[in-house]
Amino acid sequence: MKDLIDGKIYDTDTAEIIKDVEDCSWQNTGRLILYKTKKGNFFSVRKNFGDSQKGVFQAVSNEDARGWLFSIDQDLAIKLFDIEEA
Repeated sequence: MKDLIDGKIYDTDTAEIIKDVEDCSWQNTGRLILYKTKKGNFFSVRKNFGDSQKGVFQAVSNEDARGWLFSIDQDLAIKLFDIEEA
């Protein structure tokens, strides 16, 4: 799947999946997938279960990706972003 965001193409077929989680909050029933492009940019795709649409793409800053990932998988965030202890 591809989407155009701010003049850049974000492609799930060429990007690396960093984290794929079920998102079953009161508003959502689906998946939230964080990707990293070959150029090091992050984006997410939210896809609802049973929905045949491509999903909702969103560009994600490095800071937001690090914070979100740390909140759900601290070990992966520490490894990926080289976070060190104070």
